[in-house]
Amino acid sequence: MKILVTGGAPEHIQEQFRNEGHELICVPAEEYIDQEKFAKDINNYDVYISGGLESCSAQVINASNTLQAIVFLGV
Repeated sequence: MKILVTGGAPEHIQEQFRNEGHELICVPAEEYIDQEKFAKDINNYDVYISGGLESCSAQVINASNTLQAIVFLGV
């Protein structure tokens, strides 16, 4: 699976995903303040893991034909 993580993830978590054969791409949350850019890029991923600093609008979710899950890191 191709996984997008915004806002970062601990190195041991990144390593675990990669060891399981997943492609993990970590980007700063600020990269996706622009919802149009986010909507364009999200179609390249199977899973989106949010660090919680950016918003994910319906426009972004509806733009993806490949997205299988959205995960929020937090409590």
